[in-house]
Amino acid sequence: MKIKWLLLITAFCSVMISCDGFDPLDPYMNFEHWAASYGGSLEEDLNSAAIDEYGFLYGAGHTTTFGAGNGDAWLIKAGAGGSIAWQKAYNYDDSTSEYFRKIKSVPEGNLTVLCDIADGADQSFAVLNIEVSGDVSWFHLYDGNKAESAADCIRTPVTQAGYMIAGRTNSVTTLNDLSGEGDAFLLAVDDGGNYRWQKLYGGPGYDEALVVLPALDGGVYLAGNTASYGNGNMDYWLVRTDGSGTVIWQKAFGGTGDEFLCAAAMTSSNTILLAGISTSSEVMYAVSSRNSVYWILCLNDAGNIIWQKTYHDPRDTSALGSDTKCAVQETKIPNRYLFACSASVDRNGSDYCLLILKNDGSIKRQNRYGGPDSDYVKEVVYMQDHCCCAIGTTRSFGGGNSDYWFLKALPDLKCTPLSANSGFLENEAGGASVPTQAQTRTLESNFLEKLDTMTWTITDTQCTRTTQAP
Repeated sequence: MKIKWLLLITAFCSVMISCDGFDPLDPYMNFEHWAASYGGSLEEDLNSAAIDEYGFLYGAGHTTTFGAGNGDAWLIKAGAGGSIAWQKAYNYDDSTSEYFRKIKSVPEGNLTVLCDIADGADQSFAVLNIEVSGDVSWFHLYDGNKAESAADCIRTPVTQAGYMIAGRTNSVTTLNDLSGEGDAFLLAVDDGGNYRWQKLYGGPGYDEALVVLPALDGGVYLAGNTASYGNGNMDYWLVRTDGSGTVIWQKAFGGTGDEFLCAAAMTSSNTILLAGISTSSEVMYAVSSRNSVYWILCLNDAGNIIWQKTYHDPRDTSALGSDTKCAVQETKIPNRYLFACSASVDRNGSDYCLLILKNDGSIKRQNRYGGPDSDYVKEVVYMQDHCCCAIGTTRSFGGGNSDYWFLKALPDLKCTPLSANSGFLENEAGGASVPTQAQTRTLESNFLEKLDTMTWTITDTQCTRTTQAP
């Protein structure tokens, strides 16, 4: 009988540990947690991160300290403990500024990188394939008559042949003979980055695509913001297309104020998470004395709301706006979500904040990390050992005005040297969804014209790495 009771207790504890998503006896708990900043004497701004099949961590963004031009794109490859494997600056022309916007690891072992290239008011973007050594194996430049910015890319759903790239363009400002302020685009290219087709989505106001997510039938979801449609001045926007970019449905989400989408993710149960900022009283009806909150929606694959919640730390009185960043994704445990954002509580600036959410959006666990100045989180990625790594920009650590900052936390969000109490609360939200009728069309071949005269200057850099040791 004692043996049976022991077996029952063991099984019960195993279930409880599995449901919680954290087992302190797992081998990966012996892995190190660490934080490190990377930079020079001026400003470095980190935008995106990726993990390759060998477990190396890549941070992509912009540097004004290093390189050959007027501010270059900058890529760091980091190994165990955040040690630097290599670091390189990428420059197109001495008169332009380059910004790596998004980096994705691909099955072949290389990296797909989206890079904005600014020349005054004109801006184009490039698609680069970068080898694990940091060399560029191929690239293509896409340009229009005004400004383009690429925000996200994925392998073509189902077939995995080529890429789908999403972003915003100002080059075409008339979809329906009304002056637009910017429209979303979806660009399909083959495995070598060569043009296949492209489509434009939007209306008379400002519209943008920030995230592209795969659908099971080969189509995609475009997540972004719209000022053309919806309830308020700016709303979350989700467009569902088929594999050729034709719209199946589209919806806006928000209240009578402003909503600014920052991030979106697809979960293993085929639900969609939308995360960002809301200033609408209808959305934050359950929160008093706030002018802005973080707002997350969970949608089914038809775009219907499953749940929605707002998040805020009552001690943080700072206003959130269109320049605020946050990130969301599913953890290694299904139906657990990791939400990363920034909050300013008891220091001169903001801190990284990481929250583990249950499948209904309620907070399971949270922690806060930072120094005496401002630290802004941009993305989160999961390492091969189930630990999460929050990446962004720090003004608290390093030698310059701002540096890249990697912070690797254990699955329970432990990262000893920088932890502090995080006091986020979740509340029910009251945002509404509105079907939209944004126009779409196939773009003429002279729009986003591909130029193949591009050359890159790649410079090995010597940044300072500063660790914040446990």
